[in-house]
Amino acid sequence: MQPTDRLTYVVSEKDEGKKISRILKDRTKLSSGMIRVVKYNEGVLLNGENVRVNHLVKCGDVITVLLNCRQDETDIIPTNMPIDILYEDDAMLVCNKPPYMVSHPVRNHLDDTLLNAVVYRMNEEGKKHGIHLVTRLDKDTSGIVIIAKNPYVQEQMKLQGERKVFVKKYLGITEGQPVCDSGLIDAPIARKEEISMERTVHEEGYASVTEYKVIERYENHALVEFRPITGRTHQIRVHCLYENFPLLGDALYNKPCSFMERQALHAYKVKFIHPVINMPMEIQAPLPKDMADALDMTKGCKPRNHQEP
Repeated sequence: MQPTDRLTYVVSEKDEGKKISRILKDRTKLSSGMIRVVKYNEGVLLNGENVRVNHLVKCGDVITVLLNCRQDETDIIPTNMPIDILYEDDAMLVCNKPPYMVSHPVRNHLDDTLLNAVVYRMNEEGKKHGIHLVTRLDKDTSGIVIIAKNPYVQEQMKLQGERKVFVKKYLGITEGQPVCDSGLIDAPIARKEEISMERTVHEEGYASVTEYKVIERYENHALVEFRPITGRTHQIRVHCLYENFPLLGDALYNKPCSFMERQALHAYKVKFIHPVINMPMEIQAPLPKDMADALDMTKGCKPRNHQEP
């Protein structure tokens, strides 16, 4: 497999006699900031040897950029906790976050988050990769979280998101059902003034768009696939409430549920182009047991022994 910790460029006749710095600006996707990082951390090689970026090149030379050249220090406390890894290479780590786990350290959660576990794992493996969150989830939402191991990958994933190349999809169990089998919810979202955590649809809010498709209908519930086109806080949860099919178990935007103790929302699929090797990627996370059991309850069945779909 092509290395995922470096970019490689073979100098063409058109670029002969140019400085490496000019080629990096013109022929790669490196930002000015990332070029500075590799420049000052011996991350630029010419035919396998460290060189300065003002070096002049000739046709056929091979320029290599080491994306993980900077050994980032972190103040994240390493904590020995299990993590479910869906995919990993030298560019990124894709995890399946369980419900009730915070994505990154915040007040009152300094040592029990997903990133605490990731830092511990990297330390145990003797690796000093950077920790750069590409996606994050609410504490009670389960599913895919992507962590970039260098700023370049984080930047490129952000750009793919802006260009709608990076696609995130969720599965949710709704209380009530969408009228249509598929549709688009286009409703601006704002913070509720009196409750800082809560969001609401408001005409003066930020533009917010969510696609949805009904996967299966039950008597009073539905299994629905969501694709957020924008990325507002609580977007899917707020849009579901706005359309009168709130998420099952959502204590903030619905009512508590005896058989679903959190919002029934799971980030189950991502699609993107790998930022380093330019390969289409599709990664899925299986439905967690609590949501699988809740689905059975909505069908009037006893909870099953959970198996991956």
